[in-house]
Amino acid sequence: MQNALTVDVENWYDASLLSPYVPAGYRDDRVVAATREIMDLLEEFGVRATFFVLGKVAEEHPGLVKEIAGRGHEVASHGWGHQLAYRQTEEEFEEDLHRSLEILERLSGGKVKGYRAPSWSVGVETPWFFDVLVRNGIEYDSSLFPVKTPLFGSSDNPRHFHIIERKKGRVVEFPASSVRFGGKTFPVGGGASLRLLPLAVTKWGIKRINREGMGAIVYLHPWEMDTGIPFPPMPFRTRLLHSRGRKGMKKKLRKLLESFSFHPMADCLIDN
Repeated sequence: MQNALTVDVENWYDASLLSPYVPAGYRDDRVVAATREIMDLLEEFGVRATFFVLGKVAEEHPGLVKEIAGRGHEVASHGWGHQLAYRQTEEEFEEDLHRSLEILERLSGGKVKGYRAPSWSVGVETPWFFDVLVRNGIEYDSSLFPVKTPLFGSSDNPRHFHIIERKKGRVVEFPASSVRFGGKTFPVGGGASLRLLPLAVTKWGIKRINREGMGAIVYLHPWEMDTGIPFPPMPFRTRLLHSRGRKGMKKKLRKLLESFSFHPMADCLIDN
């Protein structure tokens, strides 16, 4: 399997732990410039990636979706409004997904094959999740997090890609990347772990996953490279978790692009 590079295209105030502290009138939309910065860097290295785009971002910035597709990247769905899947009913989730697919396919000019749930919010509370994906033509998913956190994930989730069979079809699942060390599982290669851990740890983790015969799934958000975010008042720990490491993210991403080969997730689907 090839390593995949993925970007969750959402505004900084969409982050699940930040949004409760951001009044609607305070919001500062910065997603276009930050996403373009990532695409410019990828273009330097001739790398194509998968951009999991929120439907509401597509509605507000249709030109951004067209640009992502026009620059050769894969457009996939991150849902519509960054609602946690386990806080929705099956019907609400399907409407959210369908709404996002409709606008993303219209703007990108192609079929959307992949999905990633906001904040990896899939678990025992969402037994209908993969049935809904199959009904809506999703071919692969990247929503399972194999480490338990206060907001998402489960240590019972498989660490590597696998096929999920349902009555009416199947979905290929690409979980978030992790490594086993000292008898425990640790996330590596994305989000807070990518921002906060030394680059050497991330590179070690990717190499270790590759030695297991698997590809790593690297993921980031455009806001994680944006050092100008006007954070409103919030608990110190919440702000620290979301602000620390942003200054070094562009350099880290550049070093990863120099050290490893990356592809869109749809290419990994073909590879398997």
